[in-house]
Amino acid sequence: MNIEQQQRLSANIHLLGDLLGDTIVEQEGRAIYELEEAIRSLSKAWRGGDDAAGDQIDSIVSALVDDLPRTLAVLKAFTTYFQLVNLAEDEQRVQILRERAQEAQATGVPMRETLAEAVARLKAEGITAAEMQAILRRLFIVPVITAHPTETKRQAILTKLKTIAQTLHALNQGDLLPLEQSEMMDRLREDVVLLWQSDETRDRPPTVMDEVRTGLYFFEATLYGLLPVIYDEVARALASAYPDQPFEIPSFLRYGSWIGGDRDGNPFVTLATTEEALRTMKETILRLYNVAVDDLYNHLIPAVTRAGVSEEFMNSIVQDFTLVPEDEVEVLERFQDGAVPAEADHDVPPAARDACGK
Repeated sequence: MNIEQQQRLSANIHLLGDLLGDTIVEQEGRAIYELEEAIRSLSKAWRGGDDAAGDQIDSIVSALVDDLPRTLAVLKAFTTYFQLVNLAEDEQRVQILRERAQEAQATGVPMRETLAEAVARLKAEGITAAEMQAILRRLFIVPVITAHPTETKRQAILTKLKTIAQTLHALNQGDLLPLEQSEMMDRLREDVVLLWQSDETRDRPPTVMDEVRTGLYFFEATLYGLLPVIYDEVARALASAYPDQPFEIPSFLRYGSWIGGDRDGNPFVTLATTEEALRTMKETILRLYNVAVDDLYNHLIPAVTRAGVSEEFMNSIVQDFTLVPEDEVEVLERFQDGAVPAEADHDVPPAARDACGK
């Protein structure tokens, strides 16, 4: 990490730390803030070899044991601080990777530990396009998600941390207007307060379905959007290493889950629980697919009066319209600038004929 990167990380940590400090003073009082700062300062000194600082920490902690409200406030302060520090470090990793990616694109040398580098190395080692295609056909990767007993954060906390991370990333872009930066800071301050006011964990042991929903949170927040990115990276890497060579990229990446179905002795994982877990997973992916279809609806706007459409595609639309409920057909009457082929025009509602283009 160079000096500029270290300074950026330090600035982000100080920014989030200062916001947290202001929040502690506002929500708990200056005494709690000063106590937390004293423990933090003594801990740094103790790690640096100051044995006397360790004795002072023991004394402070012994006194805290008999004062539950103060103990909880101090624990909350340190927990929240380290969560925010982790976000700053994550943002730093993102920025460093972006800088490395920019350098790789400028020099034409694939970035280390990427799909592009892997494909380029295989090409350099003599793998032909035909051999690469054979590798792709055999490729099958199935990461399996499992419940982890240490992951006890509520989904509300995970969502709030994600929002803070997104705001911090936006602040680091450096192209904000003063008013935009002020609004971002207000949003960041508000989210830190909300994080402070939220419970870290549930007030009951997590159920199997809690674990299922936590796993699906990570799938929805990260893995779902990452899938097309991975396939795009593979396609670009192949095109760069083997120009003018067509490749068929199969569906080689699948995700599995043990959550809700792992028979490891957990008495709460029953047949009914597994069925509910499967239903929840199914509902989640269908909901995400519905969002994707809505996005396609707003993207795929060509009309048959402006673009050529194959007869096979037109006939498939006619077939699809036989599945449209009658009470929804009139909605499709809004699209009147296309028509199905004459040979396909048999017992088809007018909307089905006309909605082949928007």
